[in-house]
Amino acid sequence: MPMVSIRPWMPSTNGPDFERTVAQAGTRGWTPLSGDAALAPVDDVKAFRGWQAGEDLRNGSVRPRTWKVGVARQEAKRLRKVVDLGGDPLGDIEAAREKAADERKRSKTVNDLIDRFKEEHLPGLRPATRKFYGCAFTNHIAPAIGKKRVQDVERGDVEKLFKKLTGLGQRHQANQCIVITGVLFRYAVDWGWRTGENPARNIDKNHGSGRERYLLPAESRSLAKALEALEDRQAAAILKVLLLTGARVGETCQMRWEQLDFARAIWTKPASVTKQKRDHRLPLTAPVLEVLAKIKQEQSPKSEWVFPGRSKEGYRNDMRSAWAAALKAAEIQKLRMSPSPGETWTVGQSRPVR
Repeated sequence: MPMVSIRPWMPSTNGPDFERTVAQAGTRGWTPLSGDAALAPVDDVKAFRGWQAGEDLRNGSVRPRTWKVGVARQEAKRLRKVVDLGGDPLGDIEAAREKAADERKRSKTVNDLIDRFKEEHLPGLRPATRKFYGCAFTNHIAPAIGKKRVQDVERGDVEKLFKKLTGLGQRHQANQCIVITGVLFRYAVDWGWRTGENPARNIDKNHGSGRERYLLPAESRSLAKALEALEDRQAAAILKVLLLTGARVGETCQMRWEQLDFARAIWTKPASVTKQKRDHRLPLTAPVLEVLAKIKQEQSPKSEWVFPGRSKEGYRNDMRSAWAAALKAAEIQKLRMSPSPGETWTVGQSRPVR
């Protein structure tokens, strides 16, 4: 029976030798000479493929590759010399694999970074935040730096986007894009996609002075009259609650009956909808209670939402057209449903300055 002895590519040079064997049926293979009777012969083709790849031939997981016996002997001799001289063939292979893996990470683009963030982290954010992040990715960040490698993005690239948005008058969006870009690159560092400083770090943001918008008594009466005449009665009710409570649009649209205590005239806004991320109890005035009581009387008791709508969440969230119609009827120019950052406004004496 012809025999040949080789040493596999393993971290330790004390691994088992292999013996060339031929079974009675004529099948050829390689059997580990470890004295372990449980080790079955390994197929001839699989043995040399696994030996070349540095795999443990005893686990049966190697893939086939054809080697001629003479070539295998020569390669075994060469590797034995490398090991005897202090070389580490398996270590070299692992180092090459690690280098290739690092190169794959370094080749990731900002678009890849955005995609992974959307998949792993965006679902955990609030609906309004998810929408805002999505708009920032699609409209600003991806068009500006999406095709650049994560490792190649510099501070100047982020500053260029910031200055562009600021120049267009989108000061708040410019600030938020800096924040979101910083979040993205913080994850890039954690994932090993980037080394070095975060390119969005310490970029000075826009600091605008507060702007106040007051509705004059005549404007307040005109707006109230416009709401009474508004064809969309649900929208009119939502806008009345907004104006009378000072609540934000999202908080009002997501109002549930279980949050209202009519006996104590309290609306408990849960932390999931408030900007401060904590429960907020808001006293309700008689006019607000009157609006809500009328809705409750006319609405189906099965609805959990005070203002149900066609959104996938179940509440109404499309108020822009109704607000624009009310402002047009009241002949009022440029007034937001809720104050933007740095802006406050009141409706007569009913809406507190925020």
